Amino acid sequence: MTGKQFKISVVIPVYNVELYVAETIESVIRQDIGFEENVQIVLVNDGSPDGSGQICEEYAKRYPENIQYVYQENAGVSVARNTGMDYIKGKYVNFLDSDDKWSTDAFSKVYDFFEAHEKEINLVCCKQELFEAKTGPHRLSRGDKFAASRVINILDDYQYTQFHITASFIKSDAMRLTLFDPKMKYGEDAVYVIEQILDKHKYGVVSEPTHYYRKRADNSSAVQTKEKALDWYKITPQRFYKKLIDISIQKWGDTIPFVQYAVCYDMQWRLNDRIHMVLDENEQEIYIREIRNLLEYCEDDIIIKQRDINLKKKLFLLSLKYNEDISNQVVCRNSKLYFHNMQIFDLQKNALFRADVVKVENGMLCMSGKIDFNFTGELNLFFIDDKGIKYPVKLLKLEGDDGKIWNREVTQVYYYDIRIDISKIKWLEIRAFFRKEFLFRPKIVCGKFSKFYNNDMKSYYYVQNHYLLTKDLHRVYIKACNKKLEKKLEQNFREELNHLEVDDAVKNEVLWYRKKYFMTRAIHFRKIWLVSEYISADEEHREEFLQQLVKIRPSKAELYFVVSDESKDYGQIKKIGKVIPFDSKKCKLYTLLADKIISSKEDDHIVNPFEDLKPYVENLFHYDYMYLQWENGELGKNGI
Repeated sequence: MTGKQFKISVVIPVYNVELYVAETIESVIRQDIGFEENVQIVLVNDGSPDGSGQICEEYAKRYPENIQYVYQENAGVSVARNTGMDYIKGKYVNFLDSDDKWSTDAFSKVYDFFEAHEKEINLVCCKQELFEAKTGPHRLSRGDKFAASRVINILDDYQYTQFHITASFIKSDAMRLTLFDPKMKYGEDAVYVIEQILDKHKYGVVSEPTHYYRKRADNSSAVQTKEKALDWYKITPQRFYKKLIDISIQKWGDTIPFVQYAVCYDMQWRLNDRIHMVLDENEQEIYIREIRNLLEYCEDDIIIKQRDINLKKKLFLLSLKYNEDISNQVVCRNSKLYFHNMQIFDLQKNALFRADVVKVENGMLCMSGKIDFNFTGELNLFFIDDKGIKYPVKLLKLEGDDGKIWNREVTQVYYYDIRIDISKIKWLEIRAFFRKEFLFRPKIVCGKFSKFYNNDMKSYYYVQNHYLLTKDLHRVYIKACNKKLEKKLEQNFREELNHLEVDDAVKNEVLWYRKKYFMTRAIHFRKIWLVSEYISADEEHREEFLQQLVKIRPSKAELYFVVSDESKDYGQIKKIGKVIPFDSKKCKLYTLLADKIISSKEDDHIVNPFEDLKPYVENLFHYDYMYLQWENGELGKNGI
């Protein structure tokens, strides 16, 4: 490379990403700021054993003035990022993960914003969208944080935390203010980002661009495998949480709310861990004591105000902090729960009543789901219809680990399955008594298997077995529906879709699938079963497992295996039965037509391959999800 200076440099650490790295690089090359004139890429091969290095070398040869290729012996992502700093020639730098990507307007928007606010900030970040195994906005991109481009003062708006370096840009003359910690395998990027923010106690957000954050379907990223790593328990708490606390105390004389909020936000992921499977009893005691000591730096209201932590986890953290069960100190006033006069839960507005399955069978509304609530034993739930008739919701206690945190029972999880004759009902409303005296209307929250979601479109509808279902926060509305009415509903839906501020390409694709669905449904009468490629049987028994599936399917059902055409199993599975390439048009159309989706995973891309199109096609889903597992050479007890 020449001595040319650039507007933006991008450092990409590379390790075992031969399936993704080209897509990442191309997202940088396609930037509308002008790649060859204004952008530099530094590819740091961290001793990758796969074909990633060859792909990087080919790009470096194609763009010798813009792409610097560096090889190092495997030393980890932090060392790779630090190495990349030595080659940066841009005014601003992005450390991009080698399986993520950027929207085309990202660099131009960020550059212009930085130029306008250069003296105020070291760091600018952009919103994140998940793709592949999970879709939708990242948790840290929800709410009003990215409502407008602006500079955030963390001393005023402490709740707007930022963790991901891959979605951030740094001034290159400030990038060595701190380095990435080579001793950390998890959270090293968050520490770097927050240190940069603490230096100026301000940072920028740019609302227009999008960083696309890949959640891998094979769960192979470092973040997705941290639960089993000892470093996550023995190193990260001190070198992440305690380090930030110490910086805050040194700079401000106290742990500022911004740091408290960031520490509590990250701790929520630890509450999902099965620590008893990784740590022995002595190690567990040391770990729990360490987390308790760190929580002492966090005020109760900071824990309570966490927007992405549910009641169960908040009460667990508070109980851990005080080293006692504090649930008996929770009081109820006007359908709101309080701890030390701080509101911790709203019985009417928070997610309490979850409907995981909503469907119509033989004139009956069938609704089932789990109630995971610290005070379920003090709840009395029932439906009431438009005529005042009540339908009690019977709760059955579930055994298992759902109510546990760190192998300790925190809540008792209950299951319900209610069936109501809706032939003469106009609506059903959920109601509840709490502690036998507070009558309230819980909010109905629909799970991803209900095929009956909340949606902003006024013309949104869901039809199943000749009934039209709609809902608001507390009610399900029922109406008989014939083909004429359904046709009218679909017409209204398409008209509204055409008037939405949605990209024309998205509209056209949605309309194609919807039209194709109704055309095919009218002439296709055989049932369709889709079997996901993500099956829990080990490789040695997978063929036998799949052959058993072929044998047990009903004679009137067509069975298809959904497999990526890049999968090493594709050819072998094709010998056993019919195969549909994952993410193909046929895969998406058959998901709409499917009667059953069969898998041992519940990932978003399995039950919904449409990603960004989901809000505009999900009301056509009518499949039943079947969970399968392989046990001792046979389909498990949860099988078909």
